[in-house]
Amino acid sequence: MQFDPFVIPFNIGLNFILIYCVVRCIVGSEIFRESNKLRLQRGFFGYAFAQSLKEIFLESLIHRKILKTNFRLGYMHMSLAFGWFLLIFFGTLEN
Repeated sequence: MQFDPFVIPFNIGLNFILIYCVVRCIVGSEIFRESNKLRLQRGFFGYAFAQSLKEIFLESLIHRKILKTNFRLGYMHMSLAFGWFLLIFFGTLEN
């Protein structure tokens, strides 16, 4: 397995951001009372969260609004987006 030193700054930056986010979430969640923590957890995984995921899928992968406006342009956007999605998804699985 070969290693390229070019990726070191990006890995350091990503690790810093991830560690900062985890620490910030832990410290920030300690100031809430137990009832507020439960409300926050329910808010993340409720009906609105599922609707948001559906909207993200329909607009970023299917390009629903563009497809309704101009079918040919929407089809082009949808095929490019789906191709990139498959390339990234199966490329990740391959490693």
